[in-house]
Amino acid sequence: SVRRGSVLQELHEVGLLLAMIPELEAVTGRVRRDAYYAYTVDAQSIMAVDRLHALARGELASEFRVVSRCAAEMARPLPLHLALLLHALGTGHPDDPAKHAAAISGPVAERLGLAPTDLRHMQWLIANQATMYFWATRRDISDPSVIAEVAREVQTVHRLRDLFLFTFCHVSTANPNAMTDWNARMLDELWQSVSDHIEG
Repeated sequence: SVRRGSVLQELHEVGLLLAMIPELEAVTGRVRRDAYYAYTVDAQSIMAVDRLHALARGELASEFRVVSRCAAEMARPLPLHLALLLHALGTGHPDDPAKHAAAISGPVAERLGLAPTDLRHMQWLIANQATMYFWATRRDISDPSVIAEVAREVQTVHRLRDLFLFTFCHVSTANPNAMTDWNARMLDELWQSVSDHIEG
C-alpha cells in the first residue's frame, strides 16, 4: 500500500522517479524565490499530478464541479500528467522558464515513449502554462473579443480542456490558499465561454 496516497511521491522518495527522469534532479528540493509558492519545485509538481488524479476520481466534485467533470472526460491523460510533472524544469531560467521547460521536456517524453502528437501537445501545455490564469484573472472575460482571442490561441476544445485542468492543478497546489472561490469561478467561466465559442 502507498503511505500518503501518492504513488509518485513514493517513487520520488526511493529515487525511482529520478532514475527514470534524471532531468528532475535540477529542481529536486529547489525553493522558488517567490512567496506565492509554499512548496519546493519537485513537491509541487508531484502534488499537481496527484490533484489531477483526485479530480478524475471525482474526489473534489462537490466543491469543484466543472473542473472535475472535465477531468472525468479526459480522453488522453498521459500528456497532461507529464506536462504537470515536467512543467517546472525551466525554473530559474533568466529568459522564459516555461519555453525552456517545454524544450527540455521533449527528449524526456520521447524517451518515455510518448507519441509525437502527444509530445507536441505536452510541450504546448508547458510553454503556455501561465496563459489561462492570466486570461481568467487579468482580462475582461465578459468581453466577446477576449473570448475570441483566447479561442484563436487554443484552437481546439481538447487543448482548452487540458490547459484548464493544468491551470487548476498548478494553481491549487502552489500554496494552500491559492485557489480562491473567485479564481475557480473565473477559470470555470473562461472554460465555458471559450469552449462554447469554439464549438459555435
